[in-house]
Formats: sequence, structure tokens, C-alpha cells
Amino acid sequence: MNFKKLCYKLSQLLTLDDVLNALEIVGVGSIIVIDDKFTLIGIITDGDVRRALLKKEKDIETIINKNPDVWKDIQSRQSGINHLKKIHRNILPIINNKKVLVDILCLDEISFNTISNPVVIMAGGLGTRLYPLTKETPKPMLHINGKPILERIIEKLIMQGFQIFYFSINYLGEQIKEYFQDGSKWDVAIKYIEETKRLGTAGALFQLKEKINEPFLVMNGDIITDLDFRNLLSFHFATKSLSTMCVYKQIHQVPFGVVEFNDNKKIIRMKEKPKNEYHINMGIYAINPKSLQYISNNEYFDMPTLFQNILDDGKLSDVYVFDGLWNDIGRIEDYESANDIN
Repeated sequence: MNFKKLCYKLSQLLTLDDVLNALEIVGVGSIIVIDDKFTLIGIITDGDVRRALLKKEKDIETIINKNPDVWKDIQSRQSGINHLKKIHRNILPIINNKKVLVDILCLDEISFNTISNPVVIMAGGLGTRLYPLTKETPKPMLHINGKPILERIIEKLIMQGFQIFYFSINYLGEQIKEYFQDGSKWDVAIKYIEETKRLGTAGALFQLKEKINEPFLVMNGDIITDLDFRNLLSFHFATKSLSTMCVYKQIHQVPFGVVEFNDNKKIIRMKEKPKNEYHINMGIYAINPKSLQYISNNEYFDMPTLFQNILDDGKLSDVYVFDGLWNDIGRIEDYESANDIN
């Protein structure tokens, strides 16, 4: 669920009927009350409304719990889930240091079925295009509003049930190992693929050839997305292909009128500011372990080459088309926009 669907501005809640309608719409027993700038005001629950009706209280501001349990955006989402279970509540607002609502944990929306399929995160790149930010910090450890990109990635995956992670590290990899260690802080297992030289986005996977015997996810360690990774995995299982690549539609509009003409310089047609659509590689994949036979040992190997080798052998590969939030933090401007959005 988009967390904004649980939010209502105080100006939208003029009567108890407004509150009851809002609770009926969201269907999780609570609504979040915010101001025009998304600053958290409080929470109203079904119980708050029942008590107001019994007391014949009509002032909406008096029934809002203005001191609810909250979670900071720099805290672990998994710890927030554990806190919700402990206090026996369904909703936990997540705020930044300015008390602006940035997300909501809702137990009704979280699957607690653990998934055994591993996730491999490529976290060994140099981050050259983000220099000088990456001079002393590996790109996945750059902070988005106070938290490393890599931590945001695994928290998203943990909330969807994934528990087993492999981090492929090289450049300044000790910083990643020191921060995440074995994953026990997040109640998951984290292991490391340590590259002695840069092996590309797929070369490091060769080390998993004897360690993984079920389909697994692979993704770059610099991506912010709201992709449902469980749906990707289900799609991969359904297609029975060796490899699945997530793709994202990119629209490029030419800012001028385009003229098409033949060899005799005669105009054929004119198009005013035409749009071209492409599907680009998102850097997220579902891989069958049998695909690893197409990777060379200890050689630089990228994911497009892996897919091409599979295709050249006549085996199936599929695309999973995604149109939600996807931010590839490859450039300074991408990093700045991610901090603005999240």
C-alpha cells in the first residue's frame, strides 16, 4: 500500500463522519493525520472514535492521539516491525528529524513468511561518477537522508521476507563489512563475496556456483525502488527461464521538429518533437543457478554478457517490466534527487 493512502490532512477531517469514512476507506483501523507539509500531527484509531462517540465528543483535535509511537527514518525497519508486535499496534509512522512523515509501517501490509531464496547485492564498484563523494566512501554506503543506500535496500527486502544476503565487495569493502557484519543486527544472514580484483556485475557470481541451489535475486547496490521482489521471483518461477531481467520504460523526447527525407532530398514526413520509448536495464535480476555455468572463473564478466551467452546457447531469458519508483544513483544529480524524494 502507498503510505500516503493512510494519510489525511486535518482540513479533511471536519466531523466524526469524515473520520469514520476515512477509516472505512483505509481499512486498517487507523489513519495518520498530517498538515499541508506532511508534518505528523497524530493518529486516530477506531478505538479513539468509539470513545469519542461514548463521550459525545465532536472536536476532532481532541480525539487525535498527538503523542503516538513513532519510528525515526534512520532506524532499522525490521526493528520497527518488532516494536509494533511488542506494543500490539498495527501502524507505526516513520518520520525524519523534522517530524515530517516519510513512510508508515503497517503490519497488515507486511508478509512475515520468510523466503529462502538468497539475494546477491553488487556493492564493489568504484562509484567513479559520484567522485569526490566516493573518494573515501563506497557508493552503497553513501547516505540517503541519514541512512546508507545499502541499508535501505536490505530493509526493503527484509520487509518482504528475504533473509539470506550475499554482498559482493571490492572497493573500500571493509567499511561495508564493518557496518553490516553478519547481519544479526537485522536478524538476517549476511555473507561476503570478496573480489581480489574487479570482476564486473556477474563475475563474482561464479563463487556461488557450489553454494546456491535455488533461484536467487541479483541487484546493484545503488538502487532505490519500491519494486515488489516477491512478484519478480514469482514471475521468474512461472516463466521457467534461466534468467529474468527487470526493465524500466524510458521516454526520450526530441526537443525539435524532426525531418525525414529520402536520398533525393525530398521530404517524406515531419514529426514535431517526437517521443521515443525504450526499455532499459534496471540492474535487478532473477537468476537460476544453472546460469552460472555461463560465467568464466576469475574473469571480468557483466550481466548483459551473461544474458547474451544464455541467449546464444538457445536458452530462455525473460524481461519483467516495472513502472514504479526506480532511482539508479549513478551520478551526483541522481544522489541529490534521491535525498530530496526519500
